[in-house]
Amino acid sequence: MVRSLAVPAMLAMLFAACESEPFAPPAEELIVAQAFLYAGEPVTDVRLSEAIPLGSTDSVGTPITDARVTLIRNGVPYLLVASPGDSGFYHYPGVDLEVDEGDQFQLEIVHEGTILTASTTVPLAPGSISLSRTEVVRPTFEVGQFPDFSEAMLTVHWDNPGGDLYFVAYRNIEASPDSVEDGGGPFGGGFLGRLGRFASEPTSGDSLTINAMTLTHYGEHEVKVYRVNAEYAQLYESRLQDTRDLNEPATNIQNGLGVFSAFASRRAAFRLVRE
Repeated sequence: MVRSLAVPAMLAMLFAACESEPFAPPAEELIVAQAFLYAGEPVTDVRLSEAIPLGSTDSVGTPITDARVTLIRNGVPYLLVASPGDSGFYHYPGVDLEVDEGDQFQLEIVHEGTILTASTTVPLAPGSISLSRTEVVRPTFEVGQFPDFSEAMLTVHWDNPGGDLYFVAYRNIEASPDSVEDGGGPFGGGFLGRLGRFASEPTSGDSLTINAMTLTHYGEHEVKVYRVNAEYAQLYESRLQDTRDLNEPATNIQNGLGVFSAFASRRAAFRLVRE
């Protein structure tokens, strides 16, 4: 998993919704767990933090770095370890843990006598995806000129007969990527966990268009279409709640807050070239 490709201003996903909407917790401190599994990828996206109480001026909860975090895959436990630094992220250091479509996972978190549990099932990947072109051209133009964008747009298509939620993520995968001349990058958006890539908002549609002008480097790019699991869909939809009601965000974490969910994807590739 490449983490160094973090690009500013990506689509704002609601993974931190439980932290950014302060509420009145009980006497004991609640733990916020944001745990995401991706079929075929290492386990690196599990984060723990303290909930933010009502009236606090903080925007991010204090990271928890000393919890005992265990993933249980089809009945077999795997102990996670705290990632370097004090981010509150945990990962699995071995190579014997696989995340496959249809797997059932349980999450167990033990911290200062508090036990949190959750479960999720890895969904099936999209049936198929296709690209309208495999090469996009970044046009060059002078100030005052109107560039030709006819070859600068690429549309990703996938099957979605049931109107399920999907998101699209893409990143440059060159070993030594060649930066575009003006340093331009994706506009709009936010990070998706620790994927370090550009990601769209979840959509119930079946396509997404990528503009060459939003890409930061030339060369080969990987694009993945992820099927969104039910737990994340519920959290995403809860973003519209009226915070004046002081309702807790949707969660599937027992004895805590947050979400434990899984995603599965299908991959394609395209190249960005100069005009």
